[in-house]
This record gives sequence, C-alpha cells and structure tokens, in this order.
Amino acid sequence: MTLTLYFAKTKEYKNIIQKYIDALTEWRRMVELDIRPERITEFRKNAKKEILDVYNAYRDKKIDEARQQMETIEKRYKNTRSVYSDPQAEILRRQDFDLEFSAMEYNDIVELLSDEKRDFTDYELKKINAHYRRNLKIQTLLDSQKLKRKEQYKNDPEYQKYFEEFQTLQAFRGIGLGMVYFPSDEAPRGYITENLELILDSEQYAHSLSNQIQKVGRLLGNIPTMKDSNSTVFTKVLPAKKMEFEEFDERIFEESPNYDITIRFKYLKERLDDTTTDRWDFTRDDYDAYQHYQYLQGRHEQKMKNDFRYKQRYISAKNAIIERKNEEVK
Repeated sequence: MTLTLYFAKTKEYKNIIQKYIDALTEWRRMVELDIRPERITEFRKNAKKEILDVYNAYRDKKIDEARQQMETIEKRYKNTRSVYSDPQAEILRRQDFDLEFSAMEYNDIVELLSDEKRDFTDYELKKINAHYRRNLKIQTLLDSQKLKRKEQYKNDPEYQKYFEEFQTLQAFRGIGLGMVYFPSDEAPRGYITENLELILDSEQYAHSLSNQIQKVGRLLGNIPTMKDSNSTVFTKVLPAKKMEFEEFDERIFEESPNYDITIRFKYLKERLDDTTTDRWDFTRDDYDAYQHYQYLQGRHEQKMKNDFRYKQRYISAKNAIIERKNEEVK
C-alpha cells in the first residue's frame, strides 16, 4: 500500500531522526574513548527515553491535528447547503428525472437505488420517498443512499489525506521507535520502515554504531522535502471577481521565477472549485482561505492521479519552464 506520510516529511520529524543520529554519534565517541561501560549504559538508556518521549509527543500531536482537521471538514460539509450556478439547468435536470421516474416500475426503482455509482440529489431522493413511503425495501435503500450523501465529506481529498495520517499514526501508537517510517521516492511502496529501538537496547561496538549512523543518515537524506504553504498568504485572499487564466499559466509553477501562490490559488479555484455547494463561500463565518487552498491542492493531486492526459500536459508545461530557466542560466 502506498502512503503519503505527510507527517514524516516535516522539519520537526526530521529533527527527531537527527536527534537519534546525534545520540548514536555521541555513544560511538564514548566507546572510542573507552568510557566506563556503566556510564555508556546510563547514557544509552537516557538517550532512548529522551528520543522516545519526543517521538511519542510528536506522533500524538499529529494524531490530534488529523482528528481536528477531519472534524472541521465534516462540520463544513454538514453546514453546507446546495447552490445552483445555473438554476435553469437544474430545472431541466429535475424535469429529466421526473420523466425517467414516471416510466419506472417498482423493480426499476430498486435497481436504480441499488446502483452504488450513482449520486442522487436531495430532490431525487425526496421524489422517490414521496411515492414509496410504506415500502420497507425501498425505504431501506433510501436510507443507504441518504447515509452515502450525508457522508460525502469522506470523499473529500483533504479529508482522505488526514484520515490516512490518522490511521497510520494510530496503527503504530504502541510500537514506539520499533517501526519508524522513512518516506522515499526510490522505494516501491513510497517508504521504508526501520527499527530504531533495537540498537538502543543493547551494547554496541563502534563500527556497528558507525554503520547505523550511515544507514539512518542516508534514509534521512532521502526523505522528500514537503513544501509547506504559508497560511498567512491567504488571510486576505477573497475572490472579488472571476479571473481567467490560460491553461497551466506559468505563474502557478513553483519552478517559475514568476511563481505567485495567490495566482495558483485563483487558477485552481477557477478550474477545480466545488460549485455545487456553498462550502467555500468566502462570506461564511467559518471560511478559511488556507483550508480552501489545501482542498484545491487535493483536487489537483487527485486529478493528476486519475487523468493521465492532464498529468502529461501539466508535467510538460512544468518541464518547459525548467528548461527555459536552465537556458537562461547558461
């Protein structure tokens, strides 16, 4: 299973791994100086406790953050109402459904409601409910579809990101340093796990400590850098008017000297925003521009995974910018 492991790409996480390397380096120095074994043992045990305490505190903090973000996203969906950018088109859709519904018999309705791939609107569910109030089977199917609609937040890319973080962090909550994740672009699954606790639990020779220092240092160096967006950039970003951008405008790429995160926000909003609800209406009291940007980034990443042609065009545009920049340097 491929995991994104955002929590393992932060500066704070890397500092914990570096703390482990520093402890092993000091331990090796003590061995090479032939320090008394009891002093080395005391240092080793204290180092293990200190690193484990910091690691566990970080993990628990990230679990709480993920839980809070999931609750925020769920609440935002529950406080959302449907909006129609084109009321006339909505009227036509309802008329089409009315026509479809009028031609259906009982078995057709059962088959329709059993279709897991179909997303029903409130209007469609209410229409079916009005005609089959006393039919137990259809009421059961309606309840299932209503629950699915009620839990739409679970399909939100940002919610899925935090849910994955939450599950992963919870899974090794009691393992401590026995299974530490190292994200890696080179690994088939996208990560490698290491038992950092094993070497701290027994006496070691200087050469074995050197090997472990080199190994963990290499794994630390291979952790991809996560580019954190500064949330303060978005505190005053309000979509006062609709702006139009050419596909893959140069300013949306971080590799471009003309990169502008505000432009990228507006560009993604123009193409990937949720236009069916008021979830991201900036006049709402709970509107958060940074969270809005994170949602749009998630939609973009999802599209990169699911739309091969989109991904090709995006990468091609980015590579063209990199090539131009390299030519200018020459």
